[in-house]
This record gives sequence, C-alpha cells and structure tokens, in this order.
Amino acid sequence: MLANVSGRSLTEAAFAPIWQAIDDRVLPVLVHPTDPPGVDMMDMTKFDLSWSVGFMFDTTLAITRMIFEGFFDRYPNMTVIAVHVGALQYFISVVGADRVMLGTDWPYWVHDTKGAFANTACLPEDQMQKVRGDNARRVSGL
Repeated sequence: MLANVSGRSLTEAAFAPIWQAIDDRVLPVLVHPTDPPGVDMMDMTKFDLSWSVGFMFDTTLAITRMIFEGFFDRYPNMTVIAVHVGALQYFISVVGADRVMLGTDWPYWVHDTKGAFANTACLPEDQMQKVRGDNARRVSGL
C-alpha cells in the first residue's frame, strides 16, 4: 500500500471497508512511501528530493495520521509495516529488534543491498537474526 493514494490520506473514511477486510483477515500491510502531496509545488523532483526527503515525510505523515486518528484502535488485528525508517541502531533502540525487518526496493534502483547487509552485520547476533529474517517469518506466519 502506498502511503497516500493520489494525495489522499489512508485514514479517509472511504478506505474503511478495505482496512476492515484486512483487519478481519489478520493480514499484514506494508506501507511504502511515494511522492508526498505537493511534490511539484515544493520542486522535489529536482535532485531526487522525493526519494531522500519526500519518502521519509510521506511515511511519517501516513503513520502519524494513523496514530492520531485512532486507526490502530479500530483495526487491532492488523500489523502495519512502515518502510524507509532511517538510522538502524537508533530505530532498534526506540522500537526494539522484534519490530524491525530488513527489506530492499529491489528490483528498483533505490537500493543498497550490500550496505544493508553490512549495517545489519554490525548488530548483536540475536538482533541481526530477527532483522534479517526471523521477524518477517513471524509477521507473515511462516
């Protein structure tokens, strides 16, 4: 799921039946950023600012709206996976290693798989195993 649908918030009432069906089935949802609303007005296509700045903003805006609008209270059975979170060790210190998964944008050009594996290799062994696969297997029920 993109973090906005043509500039519309994921928490809009029009999307409630979709979210309810996902929650009823206890399915995970990956929220991936796209160009945030106003990208043209802010000239974010120059220097690929949508990727380096806009994506973080788009994900942050979507998840923050979910928090403040009571989304997680309405859909308690859903696991939401937010991507492109930034500094790995800091993020783990905030949310815990049980809530972090390694991912890539492969086959798209926005990826650094070697760098991601190098960064996760710096984690303690138990955290590395969770981030590199154990958490994904748990969330997907494998």
